[in-house]
Amino acid sequence: MYALMLLIASRALAAESHTDQSEYLLQETPASNVGFTGDWGGVRTRAASDGLTLSGGYVSELAYNASGGQKQEAAEAGEIDLGLAADLARLAGVRGGVFKATLTDRRGTNLADSAGLGVFQEVQEINGRGHTWRLTQFWYEQSVGAVDIKIGRDPPNDDFAAFSCDFQNLSFCSAAPGNIVTDTWFNWPIAEWFARLRIDVREAYIQTGAYVDNPRDLDGGVTLGHIRGATGALYPVEIGWSPTFAERAGSYKIGGWYSSTDIPGSQPLQIPDNDSAGPIIPTTPTRASRFGGWINLEQNLGLLPTTGGAGLSVFFNLTQADRHTSEIDQQIAAGFFYEGLFPGQPKDVIGFGLARTHLSSALHAQSAANLPTGAKGAEYVAEAYYGFHPLSWMSFSPNLQVIGHPGAVRSGRPVVVLGLKAGIQL
Repeated sequence: MYALMLLIASRALAAESHTDQSEYLLQETPASNVGFTGDWGGVRTRAASDGLTLSGGYVSELAYNASGGQKQEAAEAGEIDLGLAADLARLAGVRGGVFKATLTDRRGTNLADSAGLGVFQEVQEINGRGHTWRLTQFWYEQSVGAVDIKIGRDPPNDDFAAFSCDFQNLSFCSAAPGNIVTDTWFNWPIAEWFARLRIDVREAYIQTGAYVDNPRDLDGGVTLGHIRGATGALYPVEIGWSPTFAERAGSYKIGGWYSSTDIPGSQPLQIPDNDSAGPIIPTTPTRASRFGGWINLEQNLGLLPTTGGAGLSVFFNLTQADRHTSEIDQQIAAGFFYEGLFPGQPKDVIGFGLARTHLSSALHAQSAANLPTGAKGAEYVAEAYYGFHPLSWMSFSPNLQVIGHPGAVRSGRPVVVLGLKAGIQL
């Protein structure tokens, strides 16, 4: 079953620009490369010329724990995305206007749970937030000169702290704040009501947004969202710079967020007066707000002879959360992509990354009941993958993951995972 699914499911890894996962699956493709379903008798080409792009993809992630965990087994999980993008300048004469809608569906098995790996970050990043259809994107964007406004429903990782999902381990995928602060920052495929303002200045930009924090958005099913049930809002801000040094492109981003949602905080125990009757009862008061920040750096170096690919690119991501309100308070990831190393394969990519996910010491005592025995410090991950393209609309990425101190348990046996990430453009 796994082999059949992987033969029909692979993924286009837009390696020149390591953008977020949704952009891989739903990127606009030329008429000569519209995916395995073809041009539908010219329908897609004609629609694209009129400003309407229909797109989609399927991602499959197979994982097998060769070492570590409570038992050894293989598991496969996947996601299908179906998207529509409308260029309103062509369709209706509205210059700078774009509308986008995306349906997603996740399915399969999470190896981290089924094999009892005890890890903080999933070894199949495609898992999470339930196996159900969702309306993940439904927004309108309007550009007027240097000003860009976007409003509707969307996950914050589409615009803020965005990073690629070339790797299979979650430590290297998408916006890290949504991977470690999961109760107030909802990454793909969870959509929230939002508004975002961006101003471009030459090679730089500044942007800010507001996302309604509503736990009901986590419920399954296709919906335009909920009005009631909001608990606060997430307010991210980001400054970015995309310079070119000696014809080598770079991306440098720094940002932060503030959440107005009240959440449990780490506070001293409340001890009754000596004259008070009854036992000493610890309390867990609420702490208004949560905050944090991130740095995302990526630079193409182009080193070593290449065969038409982009060459060597390096990256560094640092995310710091409020250690008094976040069980996981820091994540650091660094590594490289090398595109076009082998003759005749200009778009093949080799990737390598190292990551550290740190457990908050301030919340450790309070959260001890929910953590593995002996959890303290950090979890460490290394992953290497090779992405290749048998066909223009198909690619495979076999990978090797090694997780040290899984779940921040220093005495825990290292977890070794053999993976295969695959996908197809429809």
